[in-house]
Amino acid sequence: MPNIKEEKLEVVDPGFEFPRQEHCPQSLYDDQLKYFVECIHKKLTPVPGGLEGLINMKVVDAAYKSSETGKVVEIK
Repeated sequence: MPNIKEEKLEVVDPGFEFPRQEHCPQSLYDDQLKYFVECIHKKLTPVPGGLEGLINMKVVDAAYKSSETGKVVEIK
């Protein structure tokens, strides 16, 4: 985690054993990337698309903010 004030990186112990065991095969990631590149080449919208990603990020951001403030955060 960057510590900008002191201009250094702080190591945070994630609590996981290293190296972590794979939770799915590398081929899954390879297929996802291949699909994304094919969509670009064929000028198609990937499924899920950018709108779904944006909505997901708004939910995640609201959850973090709610956790920090202890209040309900409206998603717009």
